[in-house]
Amino acid sequence: MENLAGACVTAVRQIAHFDSSVKSVCLTWLVVVPHTYFTDLFIEPGSGNRRFESIFSGSSFDNAQGCFHVTQAYYLRHLLRLTKQAPEYGKFEANTIKHSVRSHMVFGEEIVLMAEEFEQAIQNMSRPEDFYMCYVKRLLAILYPDEAARDRTLSSLWMDVRALLWLAHFTCESITSAKYIDEKSGDLQDR
Repeated sequence: MENLAGACVTAVRQIAHFDSSVKSVCLTWLVVVPHTYFTDLFIEPGSGNRRFESIFSGSSFDNAQGCFHVTQAYYLRHLLRLTKQAPEYGKFEANTIKHSVRSHMVFGEEIVLMAEEFEQAIQNMSRPEDFYMCYVKRLLAILYPDEAARDRTLSSLWMDVRALLWLAHFTCESITSAKYIDEKSGDLQDR
């Protein structure tokens, strides 16, 4: 099984073959931010993530690559949304991004399909927490193969208002950080 660091290295190698117009921005949104988000949410001890860290430590985690692909898809969804809604990202073609992912990433088709599923789940959400929890729910399917254990874990998380608020804040901060990385790297400047 490939570990999380190995999944990141593999993604960097694959992104090196992307269309040059989207290569750098995809490196941010498909490697840097997904790795940071996943590790800060589930692995690294911190004051706000205790609830999520306990979910991870209580799981039968043995598929780092699968978890990383889910996280990549979640952030691909955010990037694709930005290409439509944020003027500074309008120069990046969503179709070029999706084509690069599909053509150069071994699990590219799966990642694009999951990103589209996240978009659909977010469009169908009934409450704001659904926006963040669609990602957690998808990860729990990997972390907890036993459906009963997964349902108990998910139910207890839905009852923890403090954890849900922290997750909302944490996710917004990670998106802001990704945009900051793009800005500082020059990706958002006119070419």
